[in-house]
Amino acid sequence: FFSGRSLKANNGPAMAGKQPKDAFPLLKSAEILQCLNELGIASSEDDLLHPTGLKVQHIYASFNELLLHRKREDMAQPDFEGLQELEFPELHEQSVPMIGFLSACQKLMAIAGVGDFTMSDLIKPEARRVRRSLSAVINLAKYHEDKLPGYMQFSQETDALLNAKASLEEESERLLSARRQAEQRRAEEEPALQQMEAENEQRQVTVRELFNSHTAILNESHALKAKVQETRDA
Repeated sequence: FFSGRSLKANNGPAMAGKQPKDAFPLLKSAEILQCLNELGIASSEDDLLHPTGLKVQHIYASFNELLLHRKREDMAQPDFEGLQELEFPELHEQSVPMIGFLSACQKLMAIAGVGDFTMSDLIKPEARRVRRSLSAVINLAKYHEDKLPGYMQFSQETDALLNAKASLEEESERLLSARRQAEQRRAEEEPALQQMEAENEQRQVTVRELFNSHTAILNESHALKAKVQETRDA
């Protein structure tokens, strides 16, 4: 899920300081930096204390790719068909990609438990809100990592069942094909078989007739021999 990168800091969802109202722990700067570095997202303490729009956009884009498998260029694709409906579409070509990126980030944050993520968090970030947002997505990332072994096992079992199903379908198709071929050969050979059966029946009739004729000749021969013998005895 994290392409070989993992969060090693804690056994459960990331631990943190006070949690007044959010459903996730608020991490300390050191914990956030440790998790970001473990995920391969290069950051410094200054990035958290004095965040800039470009830096936080890079971080949020990385989390979108890690957790939702969406790349920044895909999220920022403007709807050119929709732009043509605007009075001055050329004025919006720069803003529309940012709106698309904001929408993707808001979706990610909503999943993580942050429901008030706005454009200001991308272009004029505040250290306090950056810390909160990153705490939320890191907690989400840790949750997914904890669920990964079970998911991988389920995925492997599903793949095995799908492979078995595919093998059975191939075997079934092979047997059906063999049956169809056998039926086709039988249909092609049927006239010859019928002819052979008819010829065999005719041969049997001929054999019976010959046998009956031979029997009659033998009987007649025996009768003649008996008469000859009687003549001699007289």
